[in-house]
Amino acid sequence: MHQQHLGSLGLTFLLFAALSPAICTAATPAAPKYDTVQRLPGAVTLATLSNGLTVIVQENHVAPVATVRCYVKNTGGAFEGRYLGAGLSHLVEHLVAGGTTATRGEKEIERIIDTFGGATNAYTSSHLTAYFIDCPARNTMAAIELLSDSMQHAKLTEEEFAREFKVVQRELADGDVNRKRVQWKLLDKTVYTRHPVRHPVIGYLDVLRKIDRQAALDFHGRRYVPNNQVFVVVGDVKTQAVLDRIAQDWATTPRGRETYVAMEDEPRQLTPRSAVREMDGTTCDMALAWPTVKLSHSDLYALDVAAYILGEGESSRLVRSLKYDKQLVLSVSSASYTPHFVKGWFGVFASCTPKHRQQAAAEVLEQVYRLRGELVSPAELAKAKKQKAAELVFGQQTIQQAAGSLGRNYISTGDPLFDNGYVENIQKVTAEQIRAVARRYFVPDRLNRVTISPPGKASKSAGPDATADESPIRMVRLPNGLRVLVKRHAQLPLVNIQAYVLGGSLVDDESTAGRSALVGAMTTSTRSAGGSRCRPAGTRSTAARPRCVTTSPGRRRCLPSASRNPRFRTISWPRYESWPWAPSPDAPTARTRRPSSSSTTTCRPRRRTTCFEAARRRRSGGFRPPTCAPTTESTSYPITWSSPSSATSTRTPPCG
Repeated sequence: MHQQHLGSLGLTFLLFAALSPAICTAATPAAPKYDTVQRLPGAVTLATLSNGLTVIVQENHVAPVATVRCYVKNTGGAFEGRYLGAGLSHLVEHLVAGGTTATRGEKEIERIIDTFGGATNAYTSSHLTAYFIDCPARNTMAAIELLSDSMQHAKLTEEEFAREFKVVQRELADGDVNRKRVQWKLLDKTVYTRHPVRHPVIGYLDVLRKIDRQAALDFHGRRYVPNNQVFVVVGDVKTQAVLDRIAQDWATTPRGRETYVAMEDEPRQLTPRSAVREMDGTTCDMALAWPTVKLSHSDLYALDVAAYILGEGESSRLVRSLKYDKQLVLSVSSASYTPHFVKGWFGVFASCTPKHRQQAAAEVLEQVYRLRGELVSPAELAKAKKQKAAELVFGQQTIQQAAGSLGRNYISTGDPLFDNGYVENIQKVTAEQIRAVARRYFVPDRLNRVTISPPGKASKSAGPDATADESPIRMVRLPNGLRVLVKRHAQLPLVNIQAYVLGGSLVDDESTAGRSALVGAMTTSTRSAGGSRCRPAGTRSTAARPRCVTTSPGRRRCLPSASRNPRFRTISWPRYESWPWAPSPDAPTARTRRPSSSSTTTCRPRRRTTCFEAARRRRSGGFRPPTCAPTTESTSYPITWSSPSSATSTRTPPCG
């Protein structure tokens, strides 16, 4: 029995050993394959897994180090959809970076990274979230496995959520007292009025407090899918080994639903905008910006060169003029911001003392608008092009810079090597193109001003437009005896003028009755000055009341011209036959009276006929035009009618 039992056990063991490969194969899902693998210049490889994960690898054997990064698209302050304004992308970043996963806790992850001397961090911008681990080249596979685990299996535990929720709120409070962050937020809200990018990446405190752990889990589950991420590895590595390891670590994660975030287009700016904030400090930090283009626009290159000519380096126009020659600012710089998902802006940033703010702003505008009127010199243009070419080289010195360039370029343009073509196009920019973009975008009506001033200095440093909105009434008597009452009211850009002369029904006698009203009604208006006029006649005076906008070139001449050199309009009435209700000339009625040619034709006053009465009379055929009769004493004004058939026609004119 004992031998039979052992034999049965041995047979069972042999059967299990024979079947175990098939069982293991059935239990383990097949690793995703690469749908595409492209070999690009610069030892760069671009590949896409069947589950949608994009992988970029660049070999760099200068030093035995590597960086492993993962970018999450369609996240960031502008891409949060129904959670817009909550800063949820930033909160989830805090929970995922180094947080507990399905296989490891926070302490274990931290211990593993410390073991090989690595460094890890993360950040969130307006359009993406990025995570990275820097490590020695020999530990690249461990870093890939750690980051892949965090991106796929983050737990977002209750304990970690409560802790990081408090950390984010402290960061938000710290940002409210940081001048640079406040200036950036104000600039986004000023330049953008509709697009979601106007909202801060970190969100608003009131909206953030309404977020719970379930919202974070929902957002993570929708956005942290393979087809919404880009995995980048740069350093002293072997490309094929890296591709194989990433495919193995992402074998159990299927493709998720595609992510699309609808955004409202930013309307064209039509008028200048400004924003002022008072904060503790001794300087004024100001920003002047104009809306421009997206990253894909061809004007991108000329705008970037213009930014270098104005504010890049100690010999640039703004630095040389404002900082050294006139000593108006402590610092000044310029930049052209062109994201791929919304039109960007061209901005100049300066820091100065409150007493120099107005003069410094005027000098900045003069230098910027100078690009609209004259061509930049060949020396300035050549220097800016060299600086942009050098910027590309300097921006790829480290593996961290190279990885950042590859990842951001791919997300923004679909081409990880976009920077190479960018520099080639920069070298093609001409002075005429710079002047053309300056004229196209640096328009005063689309200027945005943002100023951060010390407490109590904002009103004093706001320029000439910051004077009192309303002033007391002041009377001035001119040498010719004219009395002028002046009062300033700056609520609207209008000039209202009222001139009164003695006249009216209480002043006129029988021979001049109605003259004031007639003159007031017939004086021409001041349309050429961009305004209008009203000349009513009252019982004791006649008033001229022209008004025009403050920018009208003829605003100072409109009243003197109309008062000293009046012109009277000629009133012409349409012929009676042209009235739609007039009877046929071949069938005159007895109600139409023809006065003799030797008498003056006058119109008797009659009650005004309403439109309803006129319509009723037309339908009944009994409409009677105003009756006129000859008289020797006239209290009206004679009207002469010209007719093609005769020199003078005495047909009854329209009255009343």
